[in-house]
Amino acid sequence: MTEMEEEFMPRRKLIAQLPATFLGRIQLVTTAILLALSVGLLLDRSAVALGAEKGATLKRLTDDLISLNAQHGRAANQLKPALLARLQNLANERHHQLAALIEADPGAVLAVALPNLLRQNMPARARIAIEEHVDMDGELEVLHEDRVQGSRFVYKLKAFGLDYSLNFKKNPPTHLNSGTKVRVRGVRVNTALALDSGGSVQA
Repeated sequence: MTEMEEEFMPRRKLIAQLPATFLGRIQLVTTAILLALSVGLLLDRSAVALGAEKGATLKRLTDDLISLNAQHGRAANQLKPALLARLQNLANERHHQLAALIEADPGAVLAVALPNLLRQNMPARARIAIEEHVDMDGELEVLHEDRVQGSRFVYKLKAFGLDYSLNFKKNPPTHLNSGTKVRVRGVRVNTALALDSGGSVQA
């Protein structure tokens, strides 16, 4: 027997003397930890896949909207009402997708945001459902939120009597505090804004 084996022999005997129920509990805890890690990894992968799927859907809806708007502009007068109804329905569907995704993935919203010029050239009934590039002045509010998935900072802009959520693609403005008067630049969907980074917020 080597010196190392002699050194660990008492520990082996101690482990062998532990009650079977205690060892069973250790195994259960270890199994639970491994299972939780596996589930977390699967959820992360599922979230990435779901985000990619939603991004692809938004890209398709955006391309279809641009194409249908061009068709409406070229169409004969008798065909315009039917095309306008389709255009309005498509704009509403796309608007719903943008609103649902802007908090989780503002980068996807920024990637498909239509220029304001194209928005202005759309019929009014469809235009109302189109996102808008904006510069807004207001008061910044920064909140700390504790969640099961981990804590995070929540950014809002108080402007025009409303609270606008600020959703950053990357690098939020951690150097700014609540109450700071700011100007923000981003893409507005309802009362939510998608912004590229903290550089889109100027004090």
